[in-house]
Amino acid sequence: MSLLQSRVKHKWYATIILLLMVGNAFAYHPLGADLSYQCLDPTHHVYKIILTYYHDCREPDENPDIALQISSASCHENFIVIPTPQPCPDNLNGEQPCEITPLCYASIAQSECNGGHYQGMEAVTYLDTVTLPQACTDWVFSFDVCCRGGNITNLMDPESHDLYVEATLNNALALSDNSPQFTTIPIPYICANQPFSYNLGTIDADGDSLVYSLISPMDAGETPITYENGYSVSDPLSTNGIFSFNTANGQLSFTPAAVQIAVITVLVKEYRLGQLIGTMMRDIEVVVYNLPNCALPPPVFSGIDSESVHGGILIGANSVRMCPGGHLSFSTQAIESSGDSVFSQSNIVASIPGAQYNTHYVSGNSIVGNFEWTPDESDTGQHNFVVTVSNHACPLSASQATAITVDIFSGVQPGLGYDTLICKGDSISLFSGNGSAYSWKQPTGLSCTECSKPIARPDTTSNYQEVITDPSTACKTSHHWLVMVQNLTINPLFSDTFVVEGTPVQLGANPTGGDHVFTYDWQPSEYLNSINDSQPVSIPYTDITYTLAVSSGSCAETSQINIHVRLLPDNVFIPNVFTPNGDGNNDYFMAYGDKVTWAKCEIAVFNRTGERVFESRDPEFKWDGTFKGTPLLSGVYIYRVVVVFHDKEVGRNYKGSLTLLR
Repeated sequence: MSLLQSRVKHKWYATIILLLMVGNAFAYHPLGADLSYQCLDPTHHVYKIILTYYHDCREPDENPDIALQISSASCHENFIVIPTPQPCPDNLNGEQPCEITPLCYASIAQSECNGGHYQGMEAVTYLDTVTLPQACTDWVFSFDVCCRGGNITNLMDPESHDLYVEATLNNALALSDNSPQFTTIPIPYICANQPFSYNLGTIDADGDSLVYSLISPMDAGETPITYENGYSVSDPLSTNGIFSFNTANGQLSFTPAAVQIAVITVLVKEYRLGQLIGTMMRDIEVVVYNLPNCALPPPVFSGIDSESVHGGILIGANSVRMCPGGHLSFSTQAIESSGDSVFSQSNIVASIPGAQYNTHYVSGNSIVGNFEWTPDESDTGQHNFVVTVSNHACPLSASQATAITVDIFSGVQPGLGYDTLICKGDSISLFSGNGSAYSWKQPTGLSCTECSKPIARPDTTSNYQEVITDPSTACKTSHHWLVMVQNLTINPLFSDTFVVEGTPVQLGANPTGGDHVFTYDWQPSEYLNSINDSQPVSIPYTDITYTLAVSSGSCAETSQINIHVRLLPDNVFIPNVFTPNGDGNNDYFMAYGDKVTWAKCEIAVFNRTGERVFESRDPEFKWDGTFKGTPLLSGVYIYRVVVVFHDKEVGRNYKGSLTLLR
């Protein structure tokens, strides 16, 4: 409930606090933990943090305080909260923890929680309400507790490692997000050499897309734990045959080959409109026994009966596709071939609100489930629910948990979202999902109207509607794409003009459109007092053309202004012919004028090949027509003279042809 008053700014300090409050207090071995969050107030970043902690009960102890670390590297945030343990609803007096050992009712007294010899399991749920200081892209909620049980068989030196889980959140991208929730217990007890199916029973209140992957179990600080030889992420336990994992719904299927206790870690990534907004991590500790009743075969869940599907089509053993607005129904069946009774349960209420999954017995060892749902357009996307079938074997009942997928045809999986912003003159591809026919309304600015990926180049904001036909179901669905056009206009405040050299010229622009935040770049920088102001001042001494580039958001425009400069008369005279023949008449090339007004003078002479044959920085220069002491031949040469006057900031350029005659 309480937030430590001083935020911890260094992770090592936060870790020390966590160890003092948690690591040394536990007499239990952790078996697993589920860490999730719910958004209570997106405007003020208020979240409910939910931790369900699973542990064994070999050394009963009071539940200690739990510390959760909350951090964001990009926002430089790092602090700790102490959540409050909640009463167990299954205990009459509300005491904690809840025993959830998956033994049959007659054998529950033989669990270690009750003084017996079977591994017992308890769970405690902790809650806290947290206000995050700001919206950040990389919030991490983490829980770390010592120490894993020494009886784990697939991890190297398990007792020396902590159990670490985390959930992440990008509330800068998804301001209001609720993390996925798990609805199955993560410590299944199963029989060796029996086929087993398990599912996390994940639900997402926001309808976001979930993608599953296997990762290494984690130690403190999100450090991967090394597997024992022969085990890996893709083969985390000893099996007969393959270990199967479905990345679309998190389904695990395998046949354990021997008695063992194996940890499997699943990472769930949460996507909204194609962008990652959060993740969750879950440890599954699989406990494999070899008991007398394990010789009996487990119940068999046959999946969806293809003959029973109405209102949709079967696209997989446990997957159905349908159109929004239709009514879907199908049935499933589970059989216990050993003659034992079988029972079934599902998470349909939490996972698909409005749908129904009712079961009835055909016989004592056969049970049928009937599914019905009438989804609407808002339900487009993929929906999973989990059916768990079990027998009544003791001490260990055999169970199978299987995910069933209902895919409501959506047609569109946009890469940029339905509302897209472009600049005027730009284009964007409006690409769709897989269909057999496409029709686009509001065709203005579209490259085609009967294609899957038209190019839109509208001049003004346009709302495009597409109608897609699904090739497998013939479902038609429509979606709207709003393409908002930003029309950035520079609106220059000055037009082309003529000025006298040295006269200040006020330039400027009053741009409109874009995102109303503008940046300016004037080029070239010559004669300007600033290149980044909206209204710089130029004092030109020669003709010049300025180019203004204005940017706003992702849009950019350019404009040009020409300034023509009228030069003031001066007293500089440069002849265009001289005769360096030694007759004392016009023997030197030089510049003439009132040199008292000259601040400096530079001269360079070039031959027809561009070679510099003379240069000087002396206003009193005299060139005698030689190069490196050798008289040059008669011909035409090019000169360039720059004179800077005392009353002007820049030089005046003089260039022309010079004839040398001998």
